[in-house]
Amino acid sequence: MAEYCVNCVNEIFETNYPEKHFILSYDYCERCGKYTKTVVVEKRYFYSRLLKNIFFPFVIFFYILKFIYLLIKHFVSFVRTLLCK
Repeated sequence: MAEYCVNCVNEIFETNYPEKHFILSYDYCERCGKYTKTVVVEKRYFYSRLLKNIFFPFVIFFYILKFIYLLIKHFVSFVRTLLCK
C-alpha cells in the first residue's frame, strides 16, 4: 500500500487538508523519500468503518430474532388452522 506524507497527498489530489484530517503513522514517504508522518487512512473512512463493524453484529442479531419471531408466528397460525378444522 502506498504511504505518502500529508504534503504529497495534498499535492497528488490537489487538496489542502490539515494533518488532523488523517490518521498518521511514522514511515518513509514513497514520493519524497522523507521519514515523516505518513497517511494511513482518512478519519471519516476509519470512523465509518469502525461504526459499521460495531453495529453490524447487532443488525445480524436483530434479523435472526425477527426471523425466529416470524417463524413462530406462522407456525402458531398454522397449528390454529389445523385445530379449528
